[in-house]
Amino acid sequence: VAPPPSKSPFTDVSTKHRFYTHIAWMHTTGIAVGTKTNKGTVYGPDAPVNRGAMAAFLYRLDALKSYSAPARTPFIDVEASHLFYKPISWMADSGLSVGVSTSKGLAYAPSEPVNRGAMAAFIYRLEAPSGYTPPKVSPFADVPTTNKFYRPIAWMYDVGIASGTATSNGRMYHPESPVNRGAMAAFLYRLETGG
Repeated sequence: VAPPPSKSPFTDVSTKHRFYTHIAWMHTTGIAVGTKTNKGTVYGPDAPVNRGAMAAFLYRLDALKSYSAPARTPFIDVEASHLFYKPISWMADSGLSVGVSTSKGLAYAPSEPVNRGAMAAFIYRLEAPSGYTPPKVSPFADVPTTNKFYRPIAWMYDVGIASGTATSNGRMYHPESPVNRGAMAAFLYRLETGG
C-alpha cells in the first residue's frame, strides 16, 4: 500500500487525523469521492454512514464494472433517479442486502444511518467466508452470542478488522451505534490491505 499523500485530499481531514491513512486510501482508490463545498472537498469523518453511502462504498470496492442496474427498482423507497440507485440495486442483486419488509413491499431506507452490527453483516456477506465458526465466548462484552449479528461481528474481530474499545467493563463493539465515516474507512482499509 502506498503511503498517504502529504497533503490531505479533504479539507476537513487533517494529515494528523487518527484515520487519515484510511481516509486518504478511500480517496486514492476511488471508494470515497467526498462532497464538494465552497471550502473544498469534504469527507465528514465524524458523520454517520447512511445506508445509501454504504452501498456506494461496497459497490466501488467490489462490484463488477459490467454491472447493469435493473429498470425496475428492488426497493419501494429507492427510485431509479436516486443518487445511489445502481449501488443499492447491486446490494440487492448480490444478496448483500435483503431490505426490510413493509406492508407496501421491501424498503432499503437509504438515508438511515448504518449501525455497526449491520455494517459487520454487509462486510461479512461481501467476503462470504466459508466454514467460519464463531467462538463460543464473545470477544465483546456488549455483543452476546445471541445477538443477530454475532457471527459477522465475531468474524470482524477474528480477522483483525474490528478490535473494539477496551473499557473497565471489557472490550466493547457498540453494535447499535451508527458507524461513522472515519471508522468505516478504517474497516474497509483493514479488510482490503490486511493492515
